[in-house]
Amino acid sequence: MKRHIHILGLVALAVIMSTCGPEDYFVTIQGIVPPDETCVFKPQDVYKALGILDAELVDKLEGWGYNYGYIAGVQVENRMLNTKDVTKKPGSMEGLPMQTDVNFVFIKKAYVTLRAMASTKGTVTTLSTYKTTYTIEVPQTIIPSAGDEKTPGRAIVIFPLIPKEKIREMADIEPNYPTDPSMYLDISVDFYLEGETRGGVPVKTTRYVFYVKVCFGCLDLMGNRTIEQCLTDSNCQLSGNTCLPGQDGYILCKCQ
Repeated sequence: MKRHIHILGLVALAVIMSTCGPEDYFVTIQGIVPPDETCVFKPQDVYKALGILDAELVDKLEGWGYNYGYIAGVQVENRMLNTKDVTKKPGSMEGLPMQTDVNFVFIKKAYVTLRAMASTKGTVTTLSTYKTTYTIEVPQTIIPSAGDEKTPGRAIVIFPLIPKEKIREMADIEPNYPTDPSMYLDISVDFYLEGETRGGVPVKTTRYVFYVKVCFGCLDLMGNRTIEQCLTDSNCQLSGNTCLPGQDGYILCKCQ
């Protein structure tokens, strides 16, 4: 009889484990969000389907003293709840319960794999052998613990998803790297983030795949002017994506 009870207990445990899976409490990447009109990244429910990077502007920006890669605002959600109060600490004042951990998460690193496929405007694809895997330290970002079972903690982790060094590497070794408006390069970016809780428990997010299209000149409406020249000329006005020039939107210098 005890053996039957033991078996039933294992079956019940298996059912519970299968119905209450990791998705209920893991730290997840929800998507990549754009900055608002003041260049601030804020958690939201609208995510970018893909990114765009202008190879021509990458070269210009480097010449103008900028060192941008493809900068991403990655929205992360933490569904782990704070540890429940387990007991009163001996000798403590009433109302000061002991907790074993607080499930704030500190994100510290990103693990990224890039793969490329070249295309022309006529949708002719060319397979590429370019692939690279790298680890990048990210600015330590706190993802607060969940408020309750239905309210995850949310924050944005901002870092160069494709660092400038990798963009230069592609330009040097990828024969199909775009050099004119007739071609572009599709990049698959497969990544996850890693960190730890306040108590030092290692945490890894779910994986996320994001696509970046590298074009040539598709976002550059600056003419022959630099950003500084446009900003300092009283007859000119700079508009477009001035938060992250060279990616995800045109930048325009319009002069009278």
